[in-house]
Amino acid sequence: MTRAETDTGAEVVAEIIRSFPTLVPYLREWLERQGYDTDEQRPHPVLERFADATTEAISKKDEVLARGYLALVESFLTSDDQELRALLDVAYCENLMWDLQDKELKHWGYSLFPPEVRRLYTDMWGSP
Repeated sequence: MTRAETDTGAEVVAEIIRSFPTLVPYLREWLERQGYDTDEQRPHPVLERFADATTEAISKKDEVLARGYLALVESFLTSDDQELRALLDVAYCENLMWDLQDKELKHWGYSLFPPEVRRLYTDMWGSP
Protein backbone atom coordinates (compact mmCIF):
# COMPACT_ATOMS: atom_id res chain seq x y z
CA MET A 1 0.00 0.00 0.00
CA THR A 2 1.42 3.38 -0.97
CA ARG A 3 1.62 6.36 1.38
CA ALA A 4 -1.13 8.07 -0.63
CA GLU A 5 -3.36 5.00 -0.24
CA THR A 6 -2.66 4.92 3.49
CA ASP A 7 -3.46 8.63 3.86
CA THR A 8 -6.60 8.34 1.75
CA GLY A 9 -7.72 5.22 3.60
CA ALA A 10 -7.15 6.89 6.96
CA GLU A 11 -9.24 9.87 5.84
CA VAL A 12 -12.08 7.56 4.79
CA VAL A 13 -11.95 5.67 8.08
CA ALA A 14 -11.92 8.94 10.02
CA GLU A 15 -15.01 10.12 8.13
CA ILE A 16 -16.84 6.84 8.79
CA ILE A 17 -16.09 7.21 12.50
CA ARG A 18 -17.12 10.88 12.51
CA SER A 19 -20.35 10.07 10.68
CA PHE A 20 -21.21 6.90 12.62
CA PRO A 21 -19.47 7.01 16.03
CA THR A 22 -21.65 4.20 17.39
CA LEU A 23 -19.83 1.82 15.01
CA VAL A 24 -16.49 2.21 16.82
CA PRO A 25 -17.04 -0.64 19.33
CA TYR A 26 -18.40 -2.84 16.50
CA LEU A 27 -15.27 -2.14 14.44
CA ARG A 28 -12.80 -2.56 17.30
CA GLU A 29 -14.32 -5.82 18.55
CA TRP A 30 -14.11 -7.34 15.07
CA LEU A 31 -10.56 -6.07 14.46
CA GLU A 32 -9.46 -7.64 17.73
CA ARG A 33 -11.22 -10.93 16.96
CA GLN A 34 -9.48 -11.05 13.57
CA GLY A 35 -6.09 -10.58 15.21
CA TYR A 36 -5.55 -6.97 14.16
CA ASP A 37 -4.61 -4.32 16.64
CA THR A 38 -7.66 -2.27 17.52
CA ASP A 39 -6.45 0.80 15.66
CA GLU A 40 -9.47 1.57 13.55
CA GLN A 41 -7.26 3.50 11.12
CA ARG A 42 -6.53 0.30 9.14
CA PRO A 43 -8.55 1.01 6.00
CA HIS A 44 -9.06 -2.41 4.38
CA PRO A 45 -10.39 -4.31 7.40
CA VAL A 46 -12.42 -1.33 8.59
CA LEU A 47 -14.05 -0.95 5.18
CA GLU A 48 -14.77 -4.67 5.04
CA ARG A 49 -16.45 -4.42 8.43
CA PHE A 50 -18.34 -1.29 7.31
CA ALA A 51 -19.65 -3.37 4.39
CA ASP A 52 -20.74 -5.97 6.96
CA ALA A 53 -22.55 -3.25 8.92
CA THR A 54 -24.30 -2.18 5.72
CA THR A 55 -25.29 -5.77 4.97
CA GLU A 56 -26.61 -6.17 8.53
CA ALA A 57 -28.70 -3.01 8.14
CA ILE A 58 -30.08 -4.40 4.88
CA SER A 59 -30.81 -7.79 6.46
CA LYS A 60 -32.77 -6.00 9.22
CA LYS A 61 -34.51 -3.83 6.59
CA ASP A 62 -33.23 -0.74 8.35
CA GLU A 63 -33.56 1.45 5.29
CA VAL A 64 -32.51 4.68 6.98
CA LEU A 65 -29.28 3.23 8.33
CA ALA A 66 -28.45 1.30 5.15
CA ARG A 67 -29.02 4.40 3.01
CA GLY A 68 -26.86 6.44 5.38
CA TYR A 69 -23.96 4.01 5.09
CA LEU A 70 -24.35 3.73 1.32
CA ALA A 71 -24.61 7.50 0.86
CA LEU A 72 -21.34 8.03 2.68
CA VAL A 73 -19.55 5.52 0.46
CA GLU A 74 -21.15 7.08 -2.62
CA SER A 75 -19.83 10.48 -1.53
CA PHE A 76 -16.30 9.04 -1.52
CA LEU A 77 -16.85 7.52 -4.97
CA THR A 78 -17.58 10.90 -6.52
CA SER A 79 -13.86 11.63 -6.22
CA ASP A 80 -11.56 11.36 -9.23
CA ASP A 81 -9.01 9.66 -6.96
CA GLN A 82 -8.49 6.26 -8.59
CA GLU A 83 -6.66 4.82 -5.57
CA LEU A 84 -9.64 5.71 -3.39
CA ARG A 85 -12.06 4.15 -5.87
CA ALA A 86 -9.96 0.97 -5.99
CA LEU A 87 -9.84 0.81 -2.18
CA LEU A 88 -13.63 1.19 -1.91
CA ASP A 89 -14.22 -1.28 -4.71
CA VAL A 90 -12.10 -4.04 -3.17
CA ALA A 91 -12.64 -3.46 0.53
CA TYR A 92 -16.28 -2.30 0.57
CA CYS A 93 -18.27 -2.99 -2.60
CA GLU A 94 -16.95 -6.52 -3.11
CA ASN A 95 -17.94 -7.37 0.47
CA LEU A 96 -21.48 -6.00 0.32
CA MET A 97 -24.15 -8.66 0.75
CA TRP A 98 -21.70 -11.42 -0.20
CA ASP A 99 -23.18 -13.75 2.39
CA LEU A 100 -26.81 -12.63 2.23
CA GLN A 101 -28.77 -15.70 1.09
CA ASP A 102 -32.31 -14.31 0.96
CA LYS A 103 -32.82 -13.34 -2.70
CA GLU A 104 -35.74 -10.99 -2.01
CA LEU A 105 -33.77 -9.22 0.69
CA LYS A 106 -30.76 -9.00 -1.63
CA HIS A 107 -32.94 -7.41 -4.36
CA TRP A 108 -34.34 -4.98 -1.83
CA GLY A 109 -30.87 -4.04 -0.60
CA TYR A 110 -29.61 -3.65 -4.16
CA SER A 111 -32.49 -1.24 -4.87
CA LEU A 112 -31.01 1.06 -2.19
CA PHE A 113 -27.57 1.24 -3.82
CA PRO A 114 -26.68 4.66 -5.20
CA PRO A 115 -25.31 4.69 -8.78
CA GLU A 116 -21.55 4.31 -8.22
CA VAL A 117 -21.90 1.71 -5.47
CA ARG A 118 -24.31 -0.17 -7.73
CA ARG A 119 -21.88 -0.04 -10.66
CA LEU A 120 -18.94 -1.38 -8.63
CA TYR A 121 -21.08 -4.04 -6.98
CA THR A 122 -22.54 -5.15 -10.31
CA ASP A 123 -19.08 -5.28 -11.90
CA MET A 124 -18.09 -7.79 -9.21
CA TRP A 125 -21.25 -9.80 -8.55
CA GLY A 126 -23.72 -8.92 -11.31
CA SER A 127 -27.20 -7.77 -10.40
CA PRO A 128 -29.01 -10.00 -7.91
